[in-house]
Amino acid sequence: MHQSKISRIYKDLLKNKITVSSLTPFTKYLPPKILPGFRCSWNPIWSHRLAIEIACQLVESKDYGTFLKPLIKYRDEYEKMYSTMPLCSNKSISHYVGLCALDAVLRNVNEKHITRLAAIFNHVVKDGAFTEGGHYSEYVIECFDRTGVLFDNWFGESDNKILRDSYIHISNNVGKVKTWQSRIADTDGVMAVIGDGWNEKIISRPNDGVFYYEDMTIHRQDDWVAIHHHRQNPFSLHQHPHGDEILIAHKNNWLIKGSGMPSYKHIMRKPWKWRRPRNHFFTETIWDWWILWRMRVRLAIDGPGSRSVNIEGKTLTIYETGKRVVRFPGNRSDVAPLTNELRWNYDRFHFHVKGINTKLLMKDHVHVATTYGNEETLPVVRIKGENIITRISLINNDN
Repeated sequence: MHQSKISRIYKDLLKNKITVSSLTPFTKYLPPKILPGFRCSWNPIWSHRLAIEIACQLVESKDYGTFLKPLIKYRDEYEKMYSTMPLCSNKSISHYVGLCALDAVLRNVNEKHITRLAAIFNHVVKDGAFTEGGHYSEYVIECFDRTGVLFDNWFGESDNKILRDSYIHISNNVGKVKTWQSRIADTDGVMAVIGDGWNEKIISRPNDGVFYYEDMTIHRQDDWVAIHHHRQNPFSLHQHPHGDEILIAHKNNWLIKGSGMPSYKHIMRKPWKWRRPRNHFFTETIWDWWILWRMRVRLAIDGPGSRSVNIEGKTLTIYETGKRVVRFPGNRSDVAPLTNELRWNYDRFHFHVKGINTKLLMKDHVHVATTYGNEETLPVVRIKGENIITRISLINNDN
């Protein structure tokens, strides 16, 4: 069965438009067999989510005994599904969440499944800054939140120390990701678009401070959020070339929130549009070739000291070191050039850029995902200079 149809069935089950009993045999919602003992789909996330929902609803209704034989068959066939390994990704996480949910319903003591899930999740969580970005972090957290009671009762209270300790490790990592999500969100809970994705909203628990992660430094102060990227972790499946990009919000207004992607179809239809290096607000380097952007990972140019951010009241200042070409949102025709200084207004913000040999370059643009399947194009101002200082202030101080 095609994943789009499984998606509709999952959503109907979630909204109680259909019942679990109407779905038997459950195995028909798994990807097809490619070889004996092997099932495969390029993106089987709806099969994963359906398995999670079936398991949770059966436990909540206390009716899983009625479906014991179909569930055992379902679990055995589900286990044959390819999970994108050895790549650790959101898909491999949701794959094992579904498998562990079926284990929990069947009271199956399988150490391999929960320990594998703990290891995969730990690999992608790192220090809390989910390496595949905000959209995919929200996807896996939704999977863990849905199975929370089921996992608490089976793994959390298990007499088996391996099952129990693995689940404790997973729970600690879920907490790390939720904390990170809150730190990259504006006052309305809209997260910065980091990696592939679009606007995602969480329950915001904002707190001020400077928070250091291996891949980024997050500044929260005086209603500002500034996320300074300096990715050091290597390849992940949905990594974006954020480089030393700085994402900026004030209260509930994102000035620079990341480009993301509107959908896989958009990306595959026009990859040169969405994967072009200049579709991001990082400084330009010799590595900015369409096929080489991943080379920026771990280069000194993207290190934590290559750009710096300072926040004082209504003004956020970005400091550049050495000769740079920088990009910021704005209409080139609105820029007022002075001696080694440039000024313009964009949205609710005023830009003041100064430095040595500051020069206005040709205009540019970026494509930005808004919601699923939707996008907008923003104008960009390109500036060349040395030791550039960019001050971004609120036009309306009452904002």
